[in-house]
Amino acid sequence: MTLTRRFPVLPVAAALVALSLSLAGCRFADIEAPSVEFSDPGAIITDPMYAPQRVHLTWQSDPSTTMTVQWEIDSLEEETYAPRVWFLPDDPAHVITDGDQVEMLTFDETTWVEGDSSIYNQVTSVAETFYHSAVVEITGLQPDTTYYYRAGSWADHDAEAGEFVEPNVSSIHSFRTAVAKGPDASFSFVAAGDSRGGYERIEEHIDRFAALDVSHWLFSGDFNQTGSQDEWVAWFDTMAPVVSDTPFLPVQGNHEDYYSVYYNQWAVPVMDGLPDGYEEYAWSVDIGNTHFIGLNSISEAIVQGQLAWLEQDLAAASADPDIVWTVVQFHHPAYSSCSSHGSTDRVQEYFVPLFEQYDVDLTFSGHDHNYERSHPVRNGQVVEPGEGVVHVVAGGFFAPGYINGNDWWTAESANGLTFNYVVVEVDGDTLHATAYSGDSQTVLDDFVLTK
Repeated sequence: MTLTRRFPVLPVAAALVALSLSLAGCRFADIEAPSVEFSDPGAIITDPMYAPQRVHLTWQSDPSTTMTVQWEIDSLEEETYAPRVWFLPDDPAHVITDGDQVEMLTFDETTWVEGDSSIYNQVTSVAETFYHSAVVEITGLQPDTTYYYRAGSWADHDAEAGEFVEPNVSSIHSFRTAVAKGPDASFSFVAAGDSRGGYERIEEHIDRFAALDVSHWLFSGDFNQTGSQDEWVAWFDTMAPVVSDTPFLPVQGNHEDYYSVYYNQWAVPVMDGLPDGYEEYAWSVDIGNTHFIGLNSISEAIVQGQLAWLEQDLAAASADPDIVWTVVQFHHPAYSSCSSHGSTDRVQEYFVPLFEQYDVDLTFSGHDHNYERSHPVRNGQVVEPGEGVVHVVAGGFFAPGYINGNDWWTAESANGLTFNYVVVEVDGDTLHATAYSGDSQTVLDDFVLTK
């Protein structure tokens, strides 16, 4: 048995290929598959073992022309499972919408794509458990365009009847590709972090989060208490109305104890120029006029291992005339006055000098479960707007709240007992950020950066 962490993606298929989805000869006959109930009236399921579960979105490549769809199935038979996504643009020629009812009309060789799947494991002191994850990257999409999709598998498609043969496909979901790269772009995103098992509170407000009209979410780690697969199941099930329609760009937190399990949840961009084994620890993408970077801040050695790549990446973004803003995300805060954890020496020593050298505009971190924004900071002191980096701690996405503090760098702070998330609107040379309480009823902070 080969356990892999990455998921190579096949190109768009030229024609449908008949596949056998039989469980006969299963290589994992002696392994008990995780038992998870599947119930979705919008899905089309002929074999519950292949029912797509926890469908969610991220990016591996250009956010304006691609989308990556991930999910899990209960079957541990890898060789006979071909994960596929059927997708169509929001166009009356292809899709009929009537309120909440959506019907996808067109099916041909240009409207579906096949990916790959992987078996991965979680080893504990009690047992070794195996899971089956699927990843499909859709390419060749149009920027800033809404698409509808179904994720799953099927054996064939009856063109005359207009029906799938042996389908195991999800409900119809949608996504919108990012705006094209350019200096005058306009879009919004969410920055949040540290949910740490706050599923009940998230569920209370999930409709508000799902209704946010944003390009994507940044999430700065500590999704769960330990990062076990059972906890990921609970997190994805709770966040389903958001993650099935809006892509996430995550980084690892210190509570993602099961590292391999974490990296099998998110098919992040794989970066060249990082040391072997670090390829997914750091990533960067361009959306509109903004360069987004994700970093791993778990340890001093891991921080140091990303520095050469980070400097090269920041230098390229700084020289790019289409890039107006640079936003960096990592888990451990550079500047935090919260007494629970506080500022992080390794981040200040290694990351911050590069941020300042290449004029990073804004950083987001978590770890401390409260909200705090710094004044612009350079060389360890407050400077005028536009001359330093603004550091935001937004670590209150329903993890147990911490008491906030104040220090020489603090521009605004809020008690973590209110919880928090941040909505950022980018409009050309203006970046407007609003921090909300977890219930969205209170504005904790509101600030504008201009170029």
